[in-house]
Amino acid sequence: MKEICQESNHTYGYRRVTQALRNRGLIVNHKKVLRIMKEYNLTCTKFTHRGRKYRSL
Repeated sequence: MKEICQESNHTYGYRRVTQALRNRGLIVNHKKVLRIMKEYNLTCTKFTHRGRKYRSL
């Protein structure tokens, strides 16, 4: 899990980490992945979407 998080620059959440583990042949429950990520502080960094600027007419 640490390797997957580092490869993604901590942008993957628990769902994408679970899918990546399944692609590597490991069957893991998503709740267990979330619990382990919380224990080892492997949570993803949150990005905010900035609104577009429009010129007034």
